[in-house]
Amino acid sequence: MIEIFRVLADNIATIEEIRSKKGFSRSEIRKLLILSEGNDLVSAYPIGDISRPRGRPLTAKKQTETGRRPLVYALTYKSRLLMRFDPELAEKWKAIEQAHYKIEEPNILDSYNNLKYAIKNHPVLSKFEKPHYFDGELQRTLLNPLLFETSLNDEQFDELSDEFVRLIKQNVKPEFIKNYHSTLQSSVSRLEKTLSRHKLVIGKIEAIAVNELSKNT
Repeated sequence: MIEIFRVLADNIATIEEIRSKKGFSRSEIRKLLILSEGNDLVSAYPIGDISRPRGRPLTAKKQTETGRRPLVYALTYKSRLLMRFDPELAEKWKAIEQAHYKIEEPNILDSYNNLKYAIKNHPVLSKFEKPHYFDGELQRTLLNPLLFETSLNDEQFDELSDEFVRLIKQNVKPEFIKNYHSTLQSSVSRLEKTLSRHKLVIGKIEAIAVNELSKNT
């Protein structure tokens, strides 16, 4: 299956094209593709419903024999996330990702996975462990490690926040950047409410302390 995924990472392909590159039988390839499609690792499209990002155009000679358009197969975002760590593909992954963006419109999860991958490969940001705190918003799983890293002083945080924003700019589609902004705004509102309650209780405790002190004097 990995060998087939390597072919599809390089370019979308038909069963015949995969067979010619890897030498597997058509039945073997078909079984593996059906299994992969069932696990959301591969998507199948009739030729003509999908554009080729590069290379020779697909031929449809089987259409005259069966009356049906042959299928072309492409990796899904799920399998692309897995294959980006493949040693044979890692160095050229950016080019692979861009080619697949010409096949299907990247969604918010693609941007999330790209940013997650960039953080994982950052020399400093990758060292922060994910804190237990999680409020249910997807983007916060990437923001939390930096936001709650207590070992950083203000200068270090300022520098690393610049790095984090740079990674967002490089890896998140412009229309999805607002999600990272809104999740932080939402968090700030909750933190302000928590801070207000802390101050209220502190004030009441101080009032008790002052009252008890006055009784003893």
